[in-house]
Amino acid sequence: DKVSTKKSGAWIFTFETIDFLDGETISKFTKLAHTDGNILFATRRLDMKDLANIPEPDETSKTDGKTPSQRLRAVLFVRWKQLGKTGDFDAYYRKSMEHFIDTVKEKLEPE
Repeated sequence: DKVSTKKSGAWIFTFETIDFLDGETISKFTKLAHTDGNILFATRRLDMKDLANIPEPDETSKTDGKTPSQRLRAVLFVRWKQLGKTGDFDAYYRKSMEHFIDTVKEKLEPE
């Protein structure tokens, strides 16, 4: 029905069903909202052997292609905004990273 893209480069596909969905099926789909998953689309009827040839999903797709450090920085930025943007973000970032490093170091076994 509709195809569009997000800023991250991800695609959005909107579609409608041919048949009426009962309440139980609708409930199952509703519970899947905001979760990662895979949809198989074909213009013909599929059988079980078609399912055997589906490639494994790329794990980086779950992170919009960001590195772990980019993801952490983005999350810290959102947290900084939620706290009222007090001070400079770079200072908040460095302080947060030092706190995280100290927390991990405290859990290290002595060498």
